[in-house]
Amino acid sequence: MAFRTVAVPTEGPYGMRWAVPTREMISEATGFDAGDEFQSEAQVRLYFAVVEQVAMFGECPWSQEALDTMAEAVLEHRWHCAF
Repeated sequence: MAFRTVAVPTEGPYGMRWAVPTREMISEATGFDAGDEFQSEAQVRLYFAVVEQVAMFGECPWSQEALDTMAEAVLEHRWHCAF
């Protein structure tokens, strides 16, 4: 799976921060909901780590801050979570 070019979820036009990225944004950016559901908070946080993204996809265009924001949204809404 290759990364698609999408807007960075924590940065909007003119550097404005977005409050919370949407499920669609996160899915398009990382494909987090294409596989098995997450079984724990730790599994979500691991998936949204730069090192893990590089291991899975060979690259990571996102900062750890952006990935942390995505992980927090996934956890808050329990998107694709079995716990």
